Amino acid sequence: MASDERVVSINSNDSNTGMIQRELLDKIIEKVKPKLIKLYPIKKNKINKRLKLLDEYISNNKPEIAFLGIGKDGHTAGIFKEKEMTNHFYSIKNRMDPYYRITISMKVLMNIPNLIFFVLGSEKKESLKNILFNNKSEKFLPARFLLKNGFGKKIILCDKKAAPSDFDIGESIISL
Repeated sequence: MASDERVVSINSNDSNTGMIQRELLDKIIEKVKPKLIKLYPIKKNKINKRLKLLDEYISNNKPEIAFLGIGKDGHTAGIFKEKEMTNHFYSIKNRMDPYYRITISMKVLMNIPNLIFFVLGSEKKESLKNILFNNKSEKFLPARFLLKNGFGKKIILCDKKAAPSDFDIGESIISL
């Protein structure tokens, strides 16, 4: 299950679920493959119904691991602002996006025991540096908040282009 999904067709290049299917699962040659949960709506008028299904699903199936990205602005899993969420999932519409998003809430992410962040590309370098080292920033950075306050183990995997300049290859941070 994607932690953040755009309300688009699964065949769209903008679909995270579709990308997971095409780029990962379809390439597995084993007979038994991981199951991809496809509960996200593909049409705007189905959002509320699907939010209830997603909430019910996550209430009965606690994730053990989450794979997340980090955006250039420090967002993760479609979480851009600090909000207290009562549900496990919610819908947002950002000004810059032509579509709605459904995202898993910080409430759920905070309780997943294993979080793995993938950070790729030079355009993410400054963001990652701010997340890891800028303790005085007044701007809410969802990825930083989750790294600092989330339960369990957190790992950041990044390429050389995204890695802060003063980091050695293979170096890890124990805590923020």
